[in-house]
Amino acid sequence: MRTVAAGTESGEVLLLELPIWISGIQRDGNQVNLQWQGGNGNYQVEKRTLPGVWQDVGGVVTSNAASVNIDSSSALLRVRNVGP
Repeated sequence: MRTVAAGTESGEVLLLELPIWISGIQRDGNQVNLQWQGGNGNYQVEKRTLPGVWQDVGGVVTSNAASVNIDSSSALLRVRNVGP
């Protein structure tokens, strides 16, 4: 896998592990709506809490989109495949 870091217009930084890539992000207060491409099966959105430490945000989803709540003004988020 390859890891790519990207920034958004609102100042957030996204960490992407290819072959999944974020194709859309919208933020409304603490709610973040993500859409992504690539991968298959089940997905988990995670946020980085400490260097090298990732915490699940919300539950496992089977579609290529998720809405999650985050409790900080900016966060490092990633989406990963978690199985079939």
